[in-house]
Amino acid sequence: MKKIGIFQMKIFTMNVEIKNSPTEINVRPGPNLYSMSIVQGDGLSSCIAGITCTFTIIARDSSGNQGRGGDDIRVLLTGPCFGPLEDPNTQVKQEVRGRGRARARA
Repeated sequence: MKKIGIFQMKIFTMNVEIKNSPTEINVRPGPNLYSMSIVQGDGLSSCIAGITCTFTIIARDSSGNQGRGGDDIRVLLTGPCFGPLEDPNTQVKQEVRGRGRARARA
């Protein structure tokens, strides 16, 4: 099964539906596969110095379903002249269903 959601499941043996069938089954997303994930938001293309910029990372599993969330995400800012600038104030807030919001101050 590649889609997530609540499905009705019927179980048969020798063409006879068994007791307690049908039943509902909740199919949840698999582990996050970041090569399938996407990032979006205004903070990806422009930011004003001293102002917080935001963007959203939408985690996906191997089937493209929106992921579960809860993974640690590292944000690395690089400048044109100074090399890597890891901002200790960069915060990553995980939200339900695999959505994470990164906030960085330039």
